[in-house]
Amino acid sequence: MQLGGPVRADGVAGLPDPRHPAAQGVHLRAIRAVAGRAFAERGVDRIESVGEVTNRASPGCAVEAGFIRR
Repeated sequence: MQLGGPVRADGVAGLPDPRHPAAQGVHLRAIRAVAGRAFAERGVDRIESVGEVTNRASPGCAVEAGFIRR
């Protein structure tokens, strides 16, 4: 599966929608890499755990998704 796709309304591209059947088989490291780049632009220092990567990539949901803010 190719990570990426259309830019969402919030302007972040590259985060797979976890509800999509193809996203079920994406390796955790691939999700970490893509999500890490997207959240780094929003002030996230590191990833503690991905948990459920939501489709709402806003700074407020960084905590929900298991990301640690700077």
